[in-house]
Amino acid sequence: MFTAPEVFIIESLEHVDETNDRYEGKLLSHILKMNGKQCIYHYIRTEGEFKEAVKLFNQCNYRYLHLSCHGNQQAMKTTQDVIFFDDLGEILQPYINNKRLFVSACDMVNENLAQIIIPKSGCYSIIGPAAEISFSSAAIFWASFYHLMFKYDFDEMVRKTLLKYCQHLAKLFMISINYYSISRTNSKRYKLTEIQ
Repeated sequence: MFTAPEVFIIESLEHVDETNDRYEGKLLSHILKMNGKQCIYHYIRTEGEFKEAVKLFNQCNYRYLHLSCHGNQQAMKTTQDVIFFDDLGEILQPYINNKRLFVSACDMVNENLAQIIIPKSGCYSIIGPAAEISFSSAAIFWASFYHLMFKYDFDEMVRKTLLKYCQHLAKLFMISINYYSISRTNSKRYKLTEIQ
């Protein structure tokens, strides 16, 4: 089935972030649009709103889902709720087969998330920071990442290019990136590439 090579951003912040105007996802959506992409941006505050936004992602048939939020080793946080990975997996699994998930949240992109998401959904990959990252670094990293990816190929993201630009940007911004990708040979059905 055809999917559009576009980015759908779902963002949710803490009240203090809202007060201080730290809308990384909104900034990213503007930059993508300046680059000619048809990005869709949704700000949500609750688990219920998150579920509705994910359904909209499915309806528009975009290929890339970007989550901009807070999180930890076991859960994603919205403004008002905590969504543990088991529940997050149930919400996302029907909608991310053959798609890529990008997560801009501290500590979320780890073995726990990959194990729940990739084998059951057929998601191609989950990419995000391996540790805590500042708002400013995250915003510049993701803006640079998408700019380079779509400059190289406006219609597709392939593993070789993803790795190349993640490696360049991780080194440039001095951050570590976890890249979990689907695997047909590994018994876990996914593998980790650590990028530093």
